[in-house]
Amino acid sequence: MRIRRKIEAVGLIAIVLLAGACGGEPQATAQWDEVGIEDADAEQITLAVQARDAFASRLIGELTDTIAEGGPGNAVGVCNVEAPLIASGINAEFGVRIGRTSHKLRNPENAPPNWMSSVVSEKRAEPAAFVGPDGSLGAVYPIRLAATCLLCHGDPETIIPEAKARIAEFYPDDRATGFAAGDLRGWFWIVVPEQ
Repeated sequence: MRIRRKIEAVGLIAIVLLAGACGGEPQATAQWDEVGIEDADAEQITLAVQARDAFASRLIGELTDTIAEGGPGNAVGVCNVEAPLIASGINAEFGVRIGRTSHKLRNPENAPPNWMSSVVSEKRAEPAAFVGPDGSLGAVYPIRLAATCLLCHGDPETIIPEAKARIAEFYPDDRATGFAAGDLRGWFWIVVPEQ
């Protein structure tokens, strides 16, 4: 009986310790320190910018071609299927992790990494940089809406029915409409390993 009580006591202590460790700020968030872009490692920033520019260029090219060939409704499929493939290719090519996120998500899989939660909650419109516990750089760059983006992200009343139908099909909980040209749509985020 005494052994059983000791085992139960040890189990209770373990539960209390685990519960304490799970409370409060997630550890991943607390370990990333914000630094000024100008104070971040220049090589890491250069790589982040190159990866961001390549991702943006390829994604915009794919969207532009698709809209020209098949209309705005087909552009929704590009963001759903092609964008993750483009990001995966950029990751392999540049040796980084890259993604897009927003304060008004369309795709829940694009939720922001924990380390950039302050950028999203403050809806920051300028670049930001964070240094992780392993020396990685987390770089964040705003995405502004071009007029073409309004075909799928503008006033819900003016989005063409074909695009609305595709958005509803792929993203039933969509929150990414109601923007105007030039608005902050979200951010590119890039994690660059220590160089």
